[in-house]
Amino acid sequence: MVGAIVQKSFEQFTLGINAESGYANLKTLEFQNATKTNKPKFEEGTLILCRVLKVEKMAKVELTCIDLL
Repeated sequence: MVGAIVQKSFEQFTLGINAESGYANLKTLEFQNATKTNKPKFEEGTLILCRVLKVEKMAKVELTCIDLL
């Protein structure tokens, strides 16, 4: 899934995705090799390639960028 960052905060990015909910959450620690001191720094409008981690009814979609090989 590809999403564009529409909002960023210290702990997560909000991505605009083409889904019914409209938005998805991507935590900053859901990137390969990310730590509390080494978090990715992306600007709004950046496109992110990620996969769906969890979908719950009446909640935002959660995404990840960690490769599970």
